This record gives sequence, structure tokens and C-alpha cells, in this order.
Amino acid sequence: DTVVLYEELAFQDVLPLTWRPMASAIDRELTASFDERNLRLLQAWEAMDEHMPSEKQKIEDAPYAAELLRLDLKVNLLLDLVGQLLVANHPRPNPVPVRFNAL
Repeated sequence: DTVVLYEELAFQDVLPLTWRPMASAIDRELTASFDERNLRLLQAWEAMDEHMPSEKQKIEDAPYAAELLRLDLKVNLLLDLVGQLLVANHPRPNPVPVRFNAL
């Protein structure tokens, strides 16, 4: 959920989370790789939003929309199955309340 914290947008929810302080600071190369991976994820998300036909468009206006939807459903099913395997082999931590923002 989005809330306002110190006049800034913040995220607040109850999530399965374990917090472990690090023994030392993360090096710049690792931080840069996290930033790069997050940027690629955001770019992929934006690309998916750009190519999804709106409800007002007809299927004929987007000839590959049905095929993309079919592939999307398959990928989602695969991700769900992999997620179930991961949960079965590595249980999630207990949910705890979290709230954070850019501060």
C-alpha cells in the first residue's frame, strides 16, 4: 500500500521478510549490478505495458495479441510452478509489517 511518510510517498505492507544487518558495506560493483538489474526489470515492465492492447482495441488491430497473451499465460504458469517448488524447498520467513521510502 502507498502511504505518505514525512511528506514523501512510502510503501507499507505485511511481507514475509527477514532482516539481517551486513557485516560490511556493499561494494560499488555489486551495487551497480543491482542497479543495472533493477533498470532492466523496469524497462521490461514498461515495454510490456506499451505493447498490451487496450480494451478499446480489437484483436484485428493487434494481430499478435492473442499469441502474446497465450505466451504470457504460459510464462505465468511456469513462474507459479517454479515459485511453488522454491517455497516447498525453502520456506518463506514469517510476515512482518514493513514501511519504507526513499529517505
